[in-house]
Amino acid sequence: MTRPHGGGPWSPPPPGISSCPVGGRGPDPDRHVGGGASIGTSASQHRAQRTATLQIITAAEAAGHARVTEMNKQVAANLDRIITALETDGRDQEASASAS
Repeated sequence: MTRPHGGGPWSPPPPGISSCPVGGRGPDPDRHVGGGASIGTSASQHRAQRTATLQIITAAEAAGHARVTEMNKQVAANLDRIITALETDGRDQEASASAS
């Protein structure tokens, strides 16, 4: 595929082609940038992701990769907040269902 104006990597893609996942031109235009987790993702799935993230942190610390460790600690903190919110929301929904 030739690109206009020299065809280097700095050249924009031809019209109708988007490399951005938000562009909505891929196989799943409703997929968001957050990694493919849907709104219905459960707390148990987030707990599994948190476990994997903690393993990455441990390995990165052992290898002396400070930036990888720092980034994944942020991910773990976000997962903690998500898990807490999902568990709280689940208890709220159970309480309102039993009150009905």
